[in-house]
Amino acid sequence: MDVVQNDYGYDMTFSITNSDGDAMDLTPLTLTLLLRNVDTEEKIEKALTITDAEGGVCKYTVEDGTFKYANTFSYQIEVNSVTSKTTILGTENICVQEKIWDCSSL
Repeated sequence: MDVVQNDYGYDMTFSITNSDGDAMDLTPLTLTLLLRNVDTEEKIEKALTITDAEGGVCKYTVEDGTFKYANTFSYQIEVNSVTSKTTILGTENICVQEKIWDCSSL
């Protein structure tokens, strides 16, 4: 997944599946996006919003300052049930591309 440094206000959508590849029912769960800058080891936690519980779909609306560095972030999704059992799903990467400013209109 690629994003642009310092851009925000857009949604990152995630589909959560079980080991068989079927959608995980997210109805009784809370989800957290765990981000880690691979160079600085900075860790960021962001709540995910469930958009289709039965279809296993959730999103994070990127906030100002989340991706302030052009770098690679690894991410995992933390799943918490009402019994407080935590499951960590996968590890993937987000590549934050340096923002190139277009000064031609100035």
